[in-house]
Formats: sequence, C-alpha cells, structure tokens
Amino acid sequence: MKTFKSGVNDDGKNVHLYYNYSSEGVKFSYLHSSGKELVSGKSVVKDELLTVKPWDVIIIEE
Repeated sequence: MKTFKSGVNDDGKNVHLYYNYSSEGVKFSYLHSSGKELVSGKSVVKDELLTVKPWDVIIIEE
C-alpha cells in the first residue's frame, strides 16, 4: 500500500513523500517536476518509474 503526502519545506521547495506500508515493493510513475531523492541523492524526472521498497519511504525535493 502506497501513501503519498506533499508539502513545502523551509526553503520554499516542494517535497513529496511516498510511504510503503506493506511487505512488498510498490512501483509508481513520478508525476511531479524533476527533483532529487533526498536519501540517495539520485536525480528523479517526471514520469520516471520508481519503486518504494517494503516498509520504506522515498522523499523527493523539487
């Protein structure tokens, strides 16, 4: 099960959080502007296919 939340950080940048509350990975298309995944530092682009590992979270800053 993927849960999604968005907000704005103290620097005024959009931040998107994707939570996976299940024991299986979840794939989804990232539908926002290009950004950076904050834990890995990986660049992310619109329409990129991403996977949230089991019981994990992906945090992307535009």
